[in-house]
Amino acid sequence: MPAGQPVFCSSRRTNYTWAELMKRVWALNVLECPRCRGRMRIIADIDSPRAIENILKCLDLPSRAPPVSPAARECAQPDQPF
Repeated sequence: MPAGQPVFCSSRRTNYTWAELMKRVWALNVLECPRCRGRMRIIADIDSPRAIENILKCLDLPSRAPPVSPAARECAQPDQPF
C-alpha cells in the first residue's frame, strides 16, 4: 500500500457467541427462561459423549439419532432428462 493512503479498518465484529448466533439466525433468545422470561446463564459445557448419553438416559430422552432412511428417488418422465 502506498504511503499516505488512509487505512480503513472494519469495526464489524465477526466472532459471535453461540447465543448471539442463535438469535441472529433463528430470532431465538436461547438465554431467556421460558417460564419467567428472565435471563439464564450457561453454567456448563458438556462435550463428553458418555456424559451426554447418561444425562439423556436419566431424562428418559433418546440418546441415539434416529435411523437414516435412503433418499427417495424420483422416476424421470420420458420427456425430461435426469
